[in-house]
Amino acid sequence: MRSCFNGVCAGVLPAGLVCVMYNVIVGSFGIEYNAELVNREARRKGLFTSINPQGGKFCVEAGAFDEEAQAQTVLGAVKGAGYVFAYIVKRGSEKNPALQQVN
Repeated sequence: MRSCFNGVCAGVLPAGLVCVMYNVIVGSFGIEYNAELVNREARRKGLFTSINPQGGKFCVEAGAFDEEAQAQTVLGAVKGAGYVFAYIVKRGSEKNPALQQVN
């Protein structure tokens, strides 16, 4: 059994397996204050968001999921709330730090 949060795995993974997460990104900002504004606005709209610093940017995220289908469902809700430029990022564990935009 494994559990993941923001692409970091806890628990036991069989040798050779990598934890992969699908993160729904509402927006990515170079200035933390801008991320905080969007985060507050998204929460007022009923989205469960948080700010996650990544590579010098401040990402407003609406969740991290083991399954891409789950992330796609949340992405639809995020876009429906007006964040039409939201997207999904596929992240691997520390063994595989690949970062890939899904859509």
